[in-house]
Amino acid sequence: MLPSPHSYFYIAGHQIPWYGVLFAVGMAVGGLASSIRSKKRGIEKFDSLCCAIYAGVGGLIGAKLFAWMTSLDVIVLLFQKLEFIVAFQYIMQGGFVFYGGLMGGFIGLILYCKEFKLPVVDFLDTYAVSVPLGHVFGRIGCFMSGCCYGMPHEGFLSVTYLEGITAGVEAIGVPRLAVQLIEAFSLLILYVILELIFYKSKRKGICTCLYILGYSLIRFVLEYFRGDPARGFLLGMTTSQLISVIFVVSMTVVLCYNFYKKNYEKDRVGLTNALTSVGIGGVATLLSILLLILSTSKLKYGVLGANVTYIVMLSVLLSLMLKMGYKTYKQTKEMCKEGKGDEKVLKMSLAGTLTSLLGLVVTFVSAILLVVAVFTC
Repeated sequence: MLPSPHSYFYIAGHQIPWYGVLFAVGMAVGGLASSIRSKKRGIEKFDSLCCAIYAGVGGLIGAKLFAWMTSLDVIVLLFQKLEFIVAFQYIMQGGFVFYGGLMGGFIGLILYCKEFKLPVVDFLDTYAVSVPLGHVFGRIGCFMSGCCYGMPHEGFLSVTYLEGITAGVEAIGVPRLAVQLIEAFSLLILYVILELIFYKSKRKGICTCLYILGYSLIRFVLEYFRGDPARGFLLGMTTSQLISVIFVVSMTVVLCYNFYKKNYEKDRVGLTNALTSVGIGGVATLLSILLLILSTSKLKYGVLGANVTYIVMLSVLLSLMLKMGYKTYKQTKEMCKEGKGDEKVLKMSLAGTLTSLLGLVVTFVSAILLVVAVFTC
């Protein structure tokens, strides 16, 4: 059994939270590693620093917004029971959600690269390798503060929280699996693998895809060993597991997409885009139909936040597939008029467009039903 951690340490009588310190250390170490690595891709140190700031700010905003989104049940209850200012202070003191931070950081990086016309993929690869290294410190911070704790467990890698826990009274005094340390160790291994690939492989984008794929698999498995309150369920999966599945499927498709397009597409221009829009659009549409079924069920704790998260994720994914399918359809139609297009690609891209559109409509209906349920329950 591991010794019980303390959430704080003291300097000159001031209470300092371990989580905040380790979070800052993780960002600093990740940023430094990216700056060193950026030389290989010809990225200036100034751009590396500025892009890190953009990504960091985007990550913080995304992590906080995602935390609010997945905790809407609690937020609604707080504003119902407490004064506005007091409730607002409570939600501002809440934690962060890593997947939200990952997506927010990605958006921040894209914005910087687009603004200054810099190669997006090079920046993505450079920072993707550093993210798991910084995340190691974040997960150790979670262990120290007591959040994201594991299931009840006695023996090897068990820990009993006695004080200063941020997760709630249900975890105090109960031996639990230190799943945070398991994730930290897994992330360290992932970092070493990505570092080796970055310097060995010449294929751009491979590190970004493998990082998202690798972390999603790690998170999916470790969710089964978490003991904190469920973040909503769909198909028996937590919200984080559903997001992991979406990322695993998407990154697998992207890797296959690049291989297939380079080696097999040749004269059938647009085939890979059409297949992608049909495949991912179809899976997302099936999930949107399941979401519609959930939206008509009686609301209970965890359903509101989870469903809102699903709606946002599916809307973004389906919108991207709709854009890809429709763009491919228009281009292929023009090529067919010139006798250069492929009728099968045209039909497939049209199917992808219509499938994604159907998924968006179903998701929109789910959102309406969810709003109605909130105001009538």
